[in-house]
Amino acid sequence: MKIWKSSRLILLVLIMLLPALMSAVSVYEIQYTDDSSGDSPLYGQTITVSGIVTATGYYSSGNSNRFFISDPEGGAWKGVFCFNYDYIVEVGDEVEFTATVDEYFGFTELSNLNNLNILSTGNPVPEPVEATTHDIANEEAYEGCLVKVSMAEVSGTPNNYGEWYVDDSSGECQIDDGIYSYGTVHMGDQFYYVMGVVDYNFNEYGINPRSAADFIAMGDPIIESVSTNPTFPTVDQEIDVLASIVDYDGIITSADITWRVMSETTGNWHTNQMSPIPGDIYKYTLDGLANREYYYEFSIAAEDNDGNGVETGITTITIIDDSIFLDEISLMNTPLAGDSLLVAAVVIDPFMANLQVSLLYTRDYSSDEYLVPMMQASSDVNLWLGEIPGQSSGTELYIGIYAVNDSMEVYYYDQLSYLYPVKDHEAILKVEPHPFDPYQRDTDPDNDTMQIEFMAQRGDRAIMRIYNSEGKLMLTPENKVIISNNGYNSYEWDGRDKNNELLPWGLYICHLEVMEQDSGDLKTAQVPIIIGGPLK
Repeated sequence: MKIWKSSRLILLVLIMLLPALMSAVSVYEIQYTDDSSGDSPLYGQTITVSGIVTATGYYSSGNSNRFFISDPEGGAWKGVFCFNYDYIVEVGDEVEFTATVDEYFGFTELSNLNNLNILSTGNPVPEPVEATTHDIANEEAYEGCLVKVSMAEVSGTPNNYGEWYVDDSSGECQIDDGIYSYGTVHMGDQFYYVMGVVDYNFNEYGINPRSAADFIAMGDPIIESVSTNPTFPTVDQEIDVLASIVDYDGIITSADITWRVMSETTGNWHTNQMSPIPGDIYKYTLDGLANREYYYEFSIAAEDNDGNGVETGITTITIIDDSIFLDEISLMNTPLAGDSLLVAAVVIDPFMANLQVSLLYTRDYSSDEYLVPMMQASSDVNLWLGEIPGQSSGTELYIGIYAVNDSMEVYYYDQLSYLYPVKDHEAILKVEPHPFDPYQRDTDPDNDTMQIEFMAQRGDRAIMRIYNSEGKLMLTPENKVIISNNGYNSYEWDGRDKNNELLPWGLYICHLEVMEQDSGDLKTAQVPIIIGGPLK
């Protein structure tokens, strides 16, 4: 197995940003409280949290991109607002970051975001919490959450701040335009439902819809539960597109699918009528695709007998790459030195061909490969669990999934890495075991510098020096107190000395000295570095 330098560096950056000393918490732990103030029990603390982005663009201005996240399962107490300037995220992204838990005039928010990693994209957004308008207006549990109120009537038209009110007969709640403005509404207008994320401003909770799709006005048809059968189509396999389409105060007069095949050139759009089948379900069958590189895009539109119409957004159908494919891989823990690393993976074989799945991993710059069998979870035939033995501090694992079925089809997926953090007083140095040649900057730019990785526990002072083979000091590139939570640092050496002169080909020694500031105790490490070119 070959793991390319570029991908390793990307994964390395992701792992080095993991703030291991920060307490990892769920959104629920941030939000849940029985205190009458509604303040978070973690108010003022710096935490690490992950979640699914449910909304973006909340009162954005300048370079801000304020967003909301939720625990993946959704529910009351499981959403929170993120006051962000530096990172761009999209709805459906799974993100992880550090932040400070804050209270802005009673509105719980995460501020001072740092080290944000997008773990995955295109995830399903958690289902909205269904609640009454009265409960939304009065319950702290829904703050920050994606919610849905049903069969509500406009009880107050927009004021100068774009706020208006709906009531489902339980008591009214506010609809705000912090993300999207619905437009003209009138007293008595009715909605099948209104969805959005809940904020708290001027002592009032409000629902902030994200787009027109978060409103279904009474009288409009409703399109939901759009799906395909099979879920994972293969080459040449016909695809049934299914949707539930209803109209509560009339009948559906038309249901159409508009679709195109995307290939080497953009395909032409086609519109066809969908056929009703029992259960308010409408169906249209698309032809199978002969090439895995092709894919479908489609939307569905419906109209009722009153002339009201709705249309979905674009849905994509892709052909699965192989009979075995990896849908997701994730780390289940963040172990310290000596502790096992637990890995979960969703590996799908549509043909159920006696699948066997293993973890395949390498360590640091070694080419040695290790296989660890994974076990199928009893609760989900597609979920596989594996355990990599504990490693020493500073060891970086590059982890992939190795799968084989009874047809002896073998698939390998190179996905992620994990760096064991340094939590004890020690000095660790690592470099790639090959020469680099700064003199070939124009002809070989991928090999004109050497990345030196050095690690020590947080709070220690690290001094890195580079000597020539005669023991003469060439450069002191680093003299710093370690502040990263996992102890990781790196330096990109361009082969120059302290006078910024290129050094000649030859052997050099990188020496690391780490001092524990409280005790003065020293730890050292050293590695050889070669400046040179290929043999002729």
